[in-house]
Amino acid sequence: MLQLTDLSLAFGGQELFHRLNWQLNRGDRVGLVGPNGAGKTTLFRLMMGQLEPDAGRVQCGREVSLGYLPQEGAPIGGRSLFEEARSALPELGAIQRELARLHAVLETEDHQTTDSLARYGQLQHRFEELDGWSADAQVAKVLSGLGFRQEQFGWPSEVFSGGWQMRIALAKLLLQGPDILLLDEPTNHLDLDSVLWLEGYLRGYAGSVIIVSHDRRFLDRTVTRIAAIHRHSLSDYTGNYSAFERQFAQTLEADRKAYEEQQAEIERITRFINTFRYNARKAAQVQSRVKQLEKMERLPAPQTPPSGVRFHFPRAPRSGRVVLELKGVGKHYDKADAPNRSSQKSGTAASQVQVFNNLDLTIERGDRIALLGVNGAGKSTLSRLLAGTEAPSCGQRVLGHQVVLDFYAQQQTDTLTTDRSVYQEIASRAAFDVVPQLRTLLGAFLFSGEAVDKPVAVLSGGEKSRLVLATMLLQASNFLILDEPTNHLDLRTKDVLKQALQQFSGTFVLVSHDRDFLDGLVTKVIELQDGRLVSYPGSFEAFVARKEREAGGEREWQRAKGKGQRAKVGDPEEVLSAVRQAKRGKALQVRHKAARAQRSRQERRMAETERRIAELEEQQRAVEALMADRSVYTAPGRAREVAAEYDTLKRELEEHYASWSELAEELDGETG
Repeated sequence: MLQLTDLSLAFGGQELFHRLNWQLNRGDRVGLVGPNGAGKTTLFRLMMGQLEPDAGRVQCGREVSLGYLPQEGAPIGGRSLFEEARSALPELGAIQRELARLHAVLETEDHQTTDSLARYGQLQHRFEELDGWSADAQVAKVLSGLGFRQEQFGWPSEVFSGGWQMRIALAKLLLQGPDILLLDEPTNHLDLDSVLWLEGYLRGYAGSVIIVSHDRRFLDRTVTRIAAIHRHSLSDYTGNYSAFERQFAQTLEADRKAYEEQQAEIERITRFINTFRYNARKAAQVQSRVKQLEKMERLPAPQTPPSGVRFHFPRAPRSGRVVLELKGVGKHYDKADAPNRSSQKSGTAASQVQVFNNLDLTIERGDRIALLGVNGAGKSTLSRLLAGTEAPSCGQRVLGHQVVLDFYAQQQTDTLTTDRSVYQEIASRAAFDVVPQLRTLLGAFLFSGEAVDKPVAVLSGGEKSRLVLATMLLQASNFLILDEPTNHLDLRTKDVLKQALQQFSGTFVLVSHDRDFLDGLVTKVIELQDGRLVSYPGSFEAFVARKEREAGGEREWQRAKGKGQRAKVGDPEEVLSAVRQAKRGKALQVRHKAARAQRSRQERRMAETERRIAELEEQQRAVEALMADRSVYTAPGRAREVAAEYDTLKRELEEHYASWSELAEELDGETG
């Protein structure tokens, strides 16, 4: 379908590709990977014809269509959301307009010609070929899958923020259904639900797909082949990204051995030349070896895998047990000041937009929380309230004892000092004892060599984000709030940040949809749903599994429901079969709902048990203090009372411990 032949390209004297040869076949699912600056986006632009190579050519099969989603797109406006998405199907719109015109002509008997009737029939046939009758349903399906609510379909497309505009562009591309789909970081602007939906959509996509992404899990679940930019060319690996990592490590090891063997051979030949250079009897052999060296194609020095940068946060004072509390917190904006018009909900008054209301939340020392929710739910607003950079409209925010808070916001780059260099900026924020580690830390965040002396003013948005994150790793904090910290990080840098957070001894809240980053990192998920907080104790993996089970039950119910509706005018047996399937889907939905209710009851019982255990332990400590008081034993009756009270408390505590263990096992079993 697509072939790259002897492709070469250089920018500013730096060679990106050298005689690159590669082929894409029909139905391929390819992940395009490589380090930052390797040329992944440039390669997409070459495939699209937006750039011309210095040499070689890009060839596509006849009538093969390509569709490209860049990382950033032009703003969209002038039509409603639904009309804008439907404009991706221009042929359908043209056919409908022509059918309407011919219908008006044919209504006038005088103009009913054979040609008009034949043309009308041809257009109807083409309309059916394009599945025109279900086009609106398909548009709605894609928009809903990417997170748009049905009430937003009529909104002007220009009111949506930049991230949502990229979703509109992605929706149009999916609806066009090109033969080859080129997606450059498609998950950057998606929440978890939309990412899961997109994975399923791409797995069933009829054409070929090439994806650039720094989301390991997304690549693992969508591609079956990896094309890695390596040594200015493309190397193919079979399997998903995890399989590629194992194979690529073997490639690097083979490169290392070949390089070392060649260097040893060069050293041996050079030693012979130097030893016998002035020996007349060996002159012919010396000249032969000189020519051998001249003809030898030198292998480049091998790439070495990053040696796992390790960085430890400076020690911070231990915080109190309760790190932060929200009590009845609400937030609303005046409509004119609402930060994201695409997320507006009905307000407390006609002129206000309510984001959420009456939220209660307790964050305790050691909590490792992922804060999730669909885009526009208010996650960034809530993170600013937690950090104290924005005040709630009502309710209280109570910061705990000895809490030292650090906050990474999506606009945090505005705090950088632009007239400093990268090194000067990070050094100005570093404690004296971590100064020797600064260059190592900057290297982990892709600032090395001359890059550490670049002025902050000339850094790109992504570079500024990386610099802010690097400076955060220097702060002696015991409570971190990070809002989308991985958006501009490559896989290696994300690993550095994840390792740092794994050894962090304090408390943190992460707003992120990056599953690979969150896996094994958080111990609780809090989801912001329709203006309320829903807590899911346990790992992020367990939370995703739960979401996928629920989504599967809903899809089964919707499919069965659709089959029932379509079979209404068909065979009675089909009707009965569809009804039975619909009932099974509905029953599955009811069981999921009952399971959620049961879990909620168990969590309340567990919280009550924990509260009672804390009370009993406090009472037990008081009784133990009495038992340590010698004066108690001067009155034998009093001593017996104290001993009996201690035994009663001990038995009750053991019973509550046992109850807590049973509840914990039940909850773990449900999560698994």
